[in-house]
Amino acid sequence: MLEKPLDEITEDDIQELVDDSVEESKELEYKQYLDPANKDKHKTSLLAEVTSFANSRGGDLIVGIGENNGVPQKLGGHPLNKSADKTVETWGNILRRQTEPKLPTNIHDIRAISLSNGNHAIIVRVNRSWQAPHRVRTNDRFYGRHASGKFPMTVGEIRDQMVAGESRKQDLEEFRADRISEMISGDSPVPVTDGPKLFLHPVPYDAFSPGDNIDLSAGSCLSKSSPVMFAPRGIGGGWGDRFMVDSVTQYTGERQNQHSFYVRTFKNGAIEAYTSVPFDSYNTESEGLPSFPVHADGEIQYLLAEFVENSFERALPNYIEFINEQGMQPPLYLLLTVLNAEEYTFISEDQGVPMDPISFDVEILQIPSEVIESFDDDPEPVISSIMNSLWNAAGRRDATDI
Repeated sequence: MLEKPLDEITEDDIQELVDDSVEESKELEYKQYLDPANKDKHKTSLLAEVTSFANSRGGDLIVGIGENNGVPQKLGGHPLNKSADKTVETWGNILRRQTEPKLPTNIHDIRAISLSNGNHAIIVRVNRSWQAPHRVRTNDRFYGRHASGKFPMTVGEIRDQMVAGESRKQDLEEFRADRISEMISGDSPVPVTDGPKLFLHPVPYDAFSPGDNIDLSAGSCLSKSSPVMFAPRGIGGGWGDRFMVDSVTQYTGERQNQHSFYVRTFKNGAIEAYTSVPFDSYNTESEGLPSFPVHADGEIQYLLAEFVENSFERALPNYIEFINEQGMQPPLYLLLTVLNAEEYTFISEDQGVPMDPISFDVEILQIPSEVIESFDDDPEPVISSIMNSLWNAAGRRDATDI
């Protein structure tokens, strides 16, 4: 796979592959010509190559390069029967309509690059799919990849991949359960404040693969690229690390004191961002407002929406970049958990306190997991979905339902 973002790749970058005789691999495939819109054999070839990447670790299919035994020979380009935009649209429609389950649109991208000879090089970039394995509908086959390219998967290999997908879901839930149990039992890496807590766990797909570990020093406060605290802005104070066998935890202040936030990096690439800062209370009597029937004492305890959303917008891109830099592959799972906040509700500073605040009413609130399928994705839709889940947990549709 080319190291550059797809929209930054130029003819010179592709020519360099030829000049350097960069061979095909598990994550790179060359084709001289494909016409999937008009030739069934070519359509199946496109689908087979792309699903083989999606069913494995992802990769780039480059059309317009002739090869001999996997070694690129010439960048002749691909003549287009339609405009570049129309060609990209047509190929994308084929990938969506002729795969089962359908390839998620955000795990693949297609770009036609204009060449100096008037032809185009077409690059199909594919990320590993969390819905794998995908079947090619034109021939009812599943494809995987190894160093020599794609191969039809056997019944046993298909079954193993399906079982692995279910096992990974179980691993994910067990990971969250372990983190919750650790916090409830008081075994956090540094002492934490009493009361409600919020945790975000970004967990890469590779976290449960044997041998896929990162160097814990990358998560140290001494590393310029270490994960940031889950907060709307930078947090000042003296920094410290606590290294453990499986993780390193960044904190501020004295280690033995109680902490209202920390960020923990696990050896498997997962991150634990903890904070208790956005929880607060609002006394309606002291503010001169009437008390509500569900809060006889006039006090409303709440989790502030703006803090959570602003923290996501600041921290999540940083976490994605960090995990990507450690060589971990997408997809990335996001787990948000709220602890000890059964009497708290969710409010927006802009909208004010609702007339009928509804508490979360559960000691352990586990927001449904979200998936970032590509590190190039805009995280905003995922953030919006998590925020809506928090509003739902407080008995409301979204931030406007006040």
